[in-house]
Amino acid sequence: MNTFRFLKLLCFCLAVLLLSSCHTKPTRSEKAETTETTEEEQQEIYVGKTMDEVTIEEVEELYKDGGYGFNIAGYDFTFTQYLAYNPATMHYPFTKLRNSEESSLGIADSPDGKIRFYEWISEMGGSYINWDAMYQIDDHGTIYTFSGLPDWDSEYAVPMDIFLLPHKKKDYYIFIYYIREWSSQSYYAAVSYELTGGTLKRVELFTDSEGKPTDRIDYEYNVPDYYFRFARACGFDYHFYFDEATSTLYYPLGWDEDYLIMTDRYIPYRWDGKSIKRQTQTVGNPDLHTSLQDYVCLIQTLRIADNDTVLARIDSLADGSYRYAAWRSKPMSAKPSVLIYNGTADTARYYFHADTITYAVTKESTPIMEVYKNSGIGTLGKLQRRFESLD
Repeated sequence: MNTFRFLKLLCFCLAVLLLSSCHTKPTRSEKAETTETTEEEQQEIYVGKTMDEVTIEEVEELYKDGGYGFNIAGYDFTFTQYLAYNPATMHYPFTKLRNSEESSLGIADSPDGKIRFYEWISEMGGSYINWDAMYQIDDHGTIYTFSGLPDWDSEYAVPMDIFLLPHKKKDYYIFIYYIREWSSQSYYAAVSYELTGGTLKRVELFTDSEGKPTDRIDYEYNVPDYYFRFARACGFDYHFYFDEATSTLYYPLGWDEDYLIMTDRYIPYRWDGKSIKRQTQTVGNPDLHTSLQDYVCLIQTLRIADNDTVLARIDSLADGSYRYAAWRSKPMSAKPSVLIYNGTADTARYYFHADTITYAVTKESTPIMEVYKNSGIGTLGKLQRRFESLD
């Protein structure tokens, strides 16, 4: 074979190989259209989608399962970065994220719409919970976004509520913070703030028991005691109360400093336009009917089932006796369906006598209501019915 024929054959082979490679290797756009690409190839194709390419509704859908500080595959931003990027998030409801058990995003808005907090669980240990938080401020249409908490000394706190203190010239607020300290103890604080422009700062609006100004009032409580005596039947929203009509904050009282037992009685702190002054008289639960305010301490609440759900509570009174009140399909703010005074107790039960019937409530973490037909004065007869508590 001479040199010319060899070179001609070599050129032909190279041309065939080049054409073959052009027809077998798909382009980038062709990769995107095929359904046979790998997961890594798909991420390579779509990664880099930026914040200006998605709507708030799409972001909410992306982060419905949480992970607010992390990038979702295929997007080059986190939820927290998007909050700072898009001012419209300040007033967007985020209904899906608020109501999703998977996302656990909490949002607290001030009544005037000038402040918003976002909080989510970032870490859970055997006995504690740690939160991350961000907040936004609307200063006449300019939105400022911040990480963490404003002027606060604990990274483990989470803002639960924001209350507005009416004033003609200044923006004053009470923030309610919560900390889960460990398995058997938690902490609440009410902290007073002033909003100036885009800045929140603590300001001493409270007056303590000695009349001195302070920027916060706080307390600790025993979590298991509170849960079994009260929260399981009535919910967890019975700590600080705020009455918007009178601008009064109700501070909960305890009766045992060692065990941090809550009484379900309160000290009112009333805003007078200049300071939040501590009142001298204690009051009962603001959600309790006015005729039942004369108790010393809440002993037990329970929910029992008898056709309709029944809420009941036992209170200790000043004379050492006990009172039983129950509501059938009504809130505690209504007049009770059943009301029995002069209750007694032994080591196992509380007893309440009404005509020929005695109601007995067991002293257990999950109380049981027992109804007896009396066989004589001061004695118990045949057990008629037992009502288990609702968990």
